[in-house]
Amino acid sequence: MDVELIFLLLLLSAIAMYQFFRGRKLNLLIMSKVSKDLEENLKPLDKEYTWLGGYVGFKARYKLRNTEVEATLTLLPRHALLYLPISLLVNKADKLYILVRGRIDLGELHIFGKRRMLSRSERRELKGLKLEERDGFSFAGDADEALNVLRALALDNKALFHLYAKKDYLYILMDPKGGIKLSELLSELLH
Repeated sequence: MDVELIFLLLLLSAIAMYQFFRGRKLNLLIMSKVSKDLEENLKPLDKEYTWLGGYVGFKARYKLRNTEVEATLTLLPRHALLYLPISLLVNKADKLYILVRGRIDLGELHIFGKRRMLSRSERRELKGLKLEERDGFSFAGDADEALNVLRALALDNKALFHLYAKKDYLYILMDPKGGIKLSELLSELLH
């Protein structure tokens, strides 16, 4: 074998090793921050975590006094140098999914962050609903309810991807690096 080829393979393996440890550390920091934020916000009576693929996220279930909250965090595989570019094309970003079931008194409501492009399934869901824009957000449903929810969550339009609410159901898809104030919203919505 050529010396240059061996040197190139050694260099590529060193870069991949460096990326593994750096990416793993960053994903673990994000997971730690998100779980800590959720626990501080929700103050759960009981919690249960399930790891997803080691460094790619977790699923969590939080039991509260009068409801249950499920959260799923999926992160880009920053630790896998060769798969990261593919994942950036397919997944595009880290995502935090939050699902709340309980006695929530909201009409059907969709809220989208400003920079968010709607997928086909989201456009199908909105069939028959008029999409409005206000304060940097696009939404369908009651404008006053939408603004109250956004005020309580204290999310900016870059952190929120999609919020969907209907009676007894609240779904939030957001960037995990954007802070969220779930406790204020839940204390306002849950009876």
